[in-house]
Amino acid sequence: MGLFIFILLVFPLLRAEELSFDAERFLGTVRLMDEKIKMSWVKLRKGGYMVSGKIPERLIYEDFTCEFLTDMRVEEVRNLILEKGGIPRRVPLKVLNAYVKVNGEPYLAKPEIYYINPTAGNYREVGSEIVREVFKAMEKDPELKERFNSYVEDFQRKGLDPIEAKREALKYVVGLARVEVRRWLPEESLPKGLYLYCHRSIYETETEPGKAPKSIYEIRLYPVELRVIPEGYIRIERVEVLERDIKVVFTIAYTGKVPRSVPLDLITINPPPAKGFKFKDYRHVYAGGYLYQGSGKELNRGSYVISFSYAGEKFYTFITHQSRETTYELYIRLGYYGSRKPRKEISLWNPYKGDDSYTNTLIDMNYTHRGFLKLLRITTPVRFTFKIYSPEGYESEPFEVVIK
Repeated sequence: MGLFIFILLVFPLLRAEELSFDAERFLGTVRLMDEKIKMSWVKLRKGGYMVSGKIPERLIYEDFTCEFLTDMRVEEVRNLILEKGGIPRRVPLKVLNAYVKVNGEPYLAKPEIYYINPTAGNYREVGSEIVREVFKAMEKDPELKERFNSYVEDFQRKGLDPIEAKREALKYVVGLARVEVRRWLPEESLPKGLYLYCHRSIYETETEPGKAPKSIYEIRLYPVELRVIPEGYIRIERVEVLERDIKVVFTIAYTGKVPRSVPLDLITINPPPAKGFKFKDYRHVYAGGYLYQGSGKELNRGSYVISFSYAGEKFYTFITHQSRETTYELYIRLGYYGSRKPRKEISLWNPYKGDDSYTNTLIDMNYTHRGFLKLLRITTPVRFTFKIYSPEGYESEPFEVVIK
């Protein structure tokens, strides 16, 4: 009776989408949560897809481990736990026969082969192509071939036959060969609704005197909505026009490790002309925007730091990471741009050769959008089209801003 009351205190309300389990050494619940999380299938340039997204920080603070996506429902997860006799670290995405780790490249589940991404197509065809390309790479790279042969010898010494030894050795050199299969499943074949599998150990409790204590686990499945985006995609999450700035919240779809720093520039597309406004001897003057930290905002945001610097000969707004952050908040302020030629796209940070720009609005304490546009003799409301760009291969779709 005491244990029963204890379970009710830990897991007070079992709903239809919540099931308990009780095995010899552990017990707990699997529950489907209401909160939805948004993530993306990223179409990789080299072939296949991966899932990019952010795990809610509060789950990490609550000691949940949340790594894999699945299409298994509550009852299936509970049955898997009882079948395995423990809490699995990962759960499969059955429809693709894959293990899909958030921010990691998917790999084949059965048979388990790390270098085959099932989202690239038929795994036998993909696997055969990868093997062919790796052996071609070894013919051109003696060092790679020598390393492969060394692995084969090591596995044979451990008792594997020559065929198995080569198969195992291949797993270690396939990443070094940097094979690109250039194959993708049709986008409509990718599941757009999955679950984030989260688990944690809560307590250990004695069941009966003289018996070993049982571990208590909580398993949560969070619904995940996915859409397909290209590799390097910058997704604009929210835009808000303020009196002095334009607030932009965006995410970057990284593949693999988050880079230490990312240079960013803002491109103004079809910039509004400032007719009648004089800027040096330029025939064409336009209004445009640039990215910065925002009026009165700190450069250090905790998980990332904003700075301004050159990369090569060009100037950028930099984001330098202090943690694995993928969502950012920057601000746009307006400036003007001069050219002797008509321009369809402009960058205030990096004007074309022979052009120039004015960005001292950054230090103008009295700046407002309306006042600045009035100076340029541009009538409001005015529509701007912007695009965030990085020379590292990241880019957003054009997004519009109306200043009234």
